[in-house]
Amino acid sequence: MDRLISAKGLRRQDIFQRADIPQKYGYKLLTGESHTTDRDKLLRLFFAMNLTLKEARRGLELYGMPLLYPKIRRDAILIIAFNRGYSSVDAVNQILAEHGEAELSRGKDLFGIKYAKELQECGYPLKEIVKESGISMGYLSEVSKGIKLSQYVELKK
Repeated sequence: MDRLISAKGLRRQDIFQRADIPQKYGYKLLTGESHTTDRDKLLRLFFAMNLTLKEARRGLELYGMPLLYPKIRRDAILIIAFNRGYSSVDAVNQILAEHGEAELSRGKDLFGIKYAKELQECGYPLKEIVKESGISMGYLSEVSKGIKLSQYVELKK
């Protein structure tokens, strides 16, 4: 991965910022220190890295994730985005939304937005909830941000 990143003239911190993935967690994903079962998270990284379809396919294979399948409408849109050289996750999400497909998930901050009321009223410290959920403690701030954002945003159905 490091060779690929260097060959594209990218910096890891820029990739993580563009993919909207916490830097520590992103670093662990790229080094293989951590693993994810969230294909969208990997796709966010791959778009932020400006990978070709072939490179993204190889990345999905290495992670044991389902490949993009052109007969699945959402996957077909993602394939087109890779083929057109999209490197903005927001642009990819816009195209997906225009076609009535689910955007590439952001994950934990959306959880904080969606369940803000329950998280605030349950009586347990947020740190404990994140710890017991089994997700990385690096996401504590993401869930917390989501809770704070919940008063300003409304999730689409």
